[in-house]
Amino acid sequence: MSYILDMSKLQLGDIVISSGTSLGAQFIKIGTLSKDTHAMLYTDHTMIHAVPDGGVFSKNPQRELFKSEEHVRVLRLKERIPHELLELICDYARSLVGAIYSVKEAIRTKKSAKTLDGAKTNMQFCSRLIAQSYASQNISLVNNVNYCSPKELGNSTLLQEAIGCVRKASQEDIAFAKSPDPTVENQRRTYEWLNKTRDIAKKLDFNVQTMNDVSTFLQYYPQNDTSVCDFIKKSGYLEHYNVDLNLNPHRYDDKLFTEYFKEKQIPLEEAVKGEFQKEPGLINHMNKNYQVHSQMYASTNLEYHAIHVKLYQDILLFVKSRLIVLYQVFTTSIDTKFKAQLFLLIQQIEQIVI
Repeated sequence: MSYILDMSKLQLGDIVISSGTSLGAQFIKIGTLSKDTHAMLYTDHTMIHAVPDGGVFSKNPQRELFKSEEHVRVLRLKERIPHELLELICDYARSLVGAIYSVKEAIRTKKSAKTLDGAKTNMQFCSRLIAQSYASQNISLVNNVNYCSPKELGNSTLLQEAIGCVRKASQEDIAFAKSPDPTVENQRRTYEWLNKTRDIAKKLDFNVQTMNDVSTFLQYYPQNDTSVCDFIKKSGYLEHYNVDLNLNPHRYDDKLFTEYFKEKQIPLEEAVKGEFQKEPGLINHMNKNYQVHSQMYASTNLEYHAIHVKLYQDILLFVKSRLIVLYQVFTTSIDTKFKAQLFLLIQQIEQIVI
């Protein structure tokens, strides 16, 4: 029997604490005297986490399978905070994407968790990532946000378990979780150009961890703009968003959409609303990135920002294509409010990328 996170029950900013079975997880269990070995932050239909073999990156919650309900917990703040603050917490976690995982820093937790020691490096590990993300909005989940373990997050007096967020995985869930993950390829491409950029920056005694650091680096050393952009273009990073068209062609054609869900025996209205769920958050996130790089390009004239403006524009147009399909196939429903929401989001994208 396998278990999976129930996406319909998760909320922005939820913390997922899990118990792993790998060799590394066993060392963490022994070192912390706890079954908790990993922590992830739910950022609206995706999770941000840090792992030794990949650093900080995103993860599709539907690709995480657990052996039992005891192997995973979802934690949530006891006291409600404004949605805007949760968005800022998640934005901070996203800003750390690309950071290198530090085993040494994770090990230091054992002696530094009860102190107020500052971080020795700006590298990351899973529980630091989450603690620092919350601390960015002055919420200290643990004694030391720089050095803490999944166990300490799990014992935080500010958090409580969110009941009902884990369910039994269906055979379809299991098949999807074990299918090839396009995020892994996106991660590979991202780290390919980012590592090459790190090498250039290191020679100039500049520490690059995240993509935000690349922006700062190029402001100081604009002569490297062309080289960094060449790394990005050759990695295939700018074209990765096209993968969804190949994997899920039904999302981009109304006839294929209708046939796909008819074959799965899923009512069309249910299918449309299910496909729609991830889009508003994605639009919001892509729009933020688009606006930031647009402003940076206007002030720096760096190609690095120009190609990112184009990237986020292209992604938003892809989202628009999916929304148009949903709008077209939702013709028989009496839910006019939802139909209007689809129309307004399509208009919103058009206004952004004009």
